[in-house]
Formats: sequence, C-alpha cells, structure tokens
Amino acid sequence: MGEEVVAVIQPAVWADAGPEFAEELKAWTRERLSHVKAPRRYDFMQELPRHATGKLYKRLIRDAYWGKTDSKIVQ
Repeated sequence: MGEEVVAVIQPAVWADAGPEFAEELKAWTRERLSHVKAPRRYDFMQELPRHATGKLYKRLIRDAYWGKTDSKIVQ
C-alpha cells in the first residue's frame, strides 16, 4: 500500500552507527521476526524527538518519512 517498514534507531554510541551495525541488526531481526515484519531499512538518528516526559514523539518521526502529501498511506 505504499508503505515500507523502517527502523529508526538512536544508538547509544554514535560511532557504532553504520552499515556494519545495520547488517548486524538486520540479522538479529530476521532471526526473531518473519521477513514481512522485519524492517527493510535501518536509519540512524543522533537524537530521537521526545516529549518532556521522555516518551518518543512518534508523529514527528512518521512525518519525516511521509512528507507533505495529503494521504498518509501513499507517497
């Protein structure tokens, strides 16, 4: 339906972020999830947006990937 599963990750150590770490995460998730549910892409962010309480602000993360379209399903 125009969507893809993307993992947005904030690594504890930014130096770890890279293609090798993404491949390690991919192998780990493929062992534990079906190939349909496993992320196809792994994106790293130095800091994820959070509320004042520390909870993730998921809408801001989604908006960065959905863009400025009227439909939230089809890009």
